[in-house]
Amino acid sequence: RQRVRPYDQAALLAAGILSVEVFKRPRVVIIPTGGEIVPPEEAPSPLPKGKLLEVNGQMLSSLAAECGAEAEILRPVPNDAGALKRALDAALAVGFDLIVFIAGSSAGSEDFTPALLESVGELLVHGITVMPGKPALLAAIGERPVVGIPGYPVSAAVAFREFARPLLFGMQGLVPPAPGRVEAVLGRKIPSKLGLEEHIRVILGKVAGRTVAIPLGGGAGVITSMVRANGIIRIAQEVN
Repeated sequence: RQRVRPYDQAALLAAGILSVEVFKRPRVVIIPTGGEIVPPEEAPSPLPKGKLLEVNGQMLSSLAAECGAEAEILRPVPNDAGALKRALDAALAVGFDLIVFIAGSSAGSEDFTPALLESVGELLVHGITVMPGKPALLAAIGERPVVGIPGYPVSAAVAFREFARPLLFGMQGLVPPAPGRVEAVLGRKIPSKLGLEEHIRVILGKVAGRTVAIPLGGGAGVITSMVRANGIIRIAQEVN
């Protein structure tokens, strides 16, 4: 199985084949959660204290498009069990192929998403041994997959890449393209955490004929580290 590329279209037409069966594009709904987040196009200036711009939705929508999917971003939903249930019911009624919740999956007192998904479907995974991205969750409502994405931008990007991306390619009968690999030497030591698979953002460059990887600082909320990075180092959880 493969994507029908422009060259494939020409070859099919040349062979007299005017139609073929294909997989439909997956439809994804992205549901940001939290009463503190504000859509950027509606944000006042200056942004009130305690409010945050909702930027993850657009990032995940564009990542979904790179996987061949069509995404719709809903308005932010308050951290309220009833409001979350109504948003979920609406997404199920529309028939989206993948439901993505942003935030609301950690162990805080106002994180209602895990309990909601457990009440209406099957909570498969809550918490992963990947850093950043530990609060991610996976659930199923009937045959509908649900992915809970952490609210910190870097964690959100990692969780989407590890879980939503393979799902979207699989829905199209495709295997996700493998990332490019390069051998590099570290520019400095990395203190790793035993028991967690770490995804370290790095800048790759040539120094004296060798490829050198410089780890970038910043936590899971520093999205500019993703902007600067041109590589990822995966450190297996059994490595210290």
